[in-house]
Amino acid sequence: MTATEFLELFVSVSLQVAVVIAATYWIGKLIESEHSRCQLWTVCYSLLLLLVINAAVLPHVRLLQPLRPLTRPLAAELVSLELQLGRVLFWLWAAGGAGSLGLFIYRAAQATKFLRACQAVDPDLVSLPVVTDGKSNRQASQIDGRVIRLVSTSARTPPFCWQFHQPYIVIPESLLTYEPDSLKYILRHELAHLRTGHPLQVFLQRLVEFLFWFHPMVWRASREWSLAREFLCDDEAVESRGDIVRYLKTLLTIVEQTASGDRPSATLTFVRNRCEMAERTRRLVRMAQRESPATSPDQSARRAKAATAGLLAIAVVTVLLMWVPVNVLASPASHWSPWPTWSARLLNDFGVKARDFEVYDHRYAMHELYDDSLEQRLQSAPANQPE
Repeated sequence: MTATEFLELFVSVSLQVAVVIAATYWIGKLIESEHSRCQLWTVCYSLLLLLVINAAVLPHVRLLQPLRPLTRPLAAELVSLELQLGRVLFWLWAAGGAGSLGLFIYRAAQATKFLRACQAVDPDLVSLPVVTDGKSNRQASQIDGRVIRLVSTSARTPPFCWQFHQPYIVIPESLLTYEPDSLKYILRHELAHLRTGHPLQVFLQRLVEFLFWFHPMVWRASREWSLAREFLCDDEAVESRGDIVRYLKTLLTIVEQTASGDRPSATLTFVRNRCEMAERTRRLVRMAQRESPATSPDQSARRAKAATAGLLAIAVVTVLLMWVPVNVLASPASHWSPWPTWSARLLNDFGVKARDFEVYDHRYAMHELYDDSLEQRLQSAPANQPE
């Protein structure tokens, strides 16, 4: 991939990402169910990864063409500028991505080290609550066949859960003496994270953040997705208005006790920051004041399916149409861009012909532009120069 091709990919995919996130945010406002909203954001982030794969592996439609006609000297100057800008953007992106990835690995290693220092909780002291799996009530002791480890720590940290190979729920020792009802809400919240696959969602979120660390809308979307996960788990933790009141007291107590404590940033922490806590509190208060749900579950499910279908349609349109014509060397002779070299080579190995070069028609190759501009400069040189 040349620097001009990377520049075209960078600008175009950034625009596509912005459109998909904006559509997801707008559609999410129409959905009442937090579970459906979480699924919508999962689809969104999966599409963002597919946008990158599509741009790096497949050719794209060129409905828009670069400005034409261009004189050779002007085209040569634009190509030179695009080459420099493409190189700068690539190294900036690579440096930021490497730093983001390194920070994620460091935080994951710190979380693993933290878990090794925790102590197992006596099952007679604290037991996991009973949950409903759709058929019967049972004790939530396993997730996907893996036993949930309930551990405690002496650190001043909020409760959190973690899952890589084995699911963990970490409870500070100061909370083990809580009233059983208060501790029950905490465990329900953390179990909801594990049962709904939120650790995997966090990994997907971090992967997209690594690729688009420079994109402000990705960070805004990550905040919205994190809030949707916490809202969902808050809903799972309470069953009545009385539960909401007691749950709010539990949240405030945890905030007071862990305000100055450590917060494992690579985990699903019960209380992440004050802004998120304020959002959750306001929502729980509204839930306690509400007489009945605004929409029925069936209506919310239908909205979620329609929203997901609409998001997929928007993603397809953005992939096909939103390629910014910044590559001066792009040929108007074909409405399709060349295949990337690595995917074209793979297809050619299997006997499938794939064009990995530009078809030039009223366009010039890079060396022709520079040769022509050099010739014009020589012709315009002062005639009185010594030979």
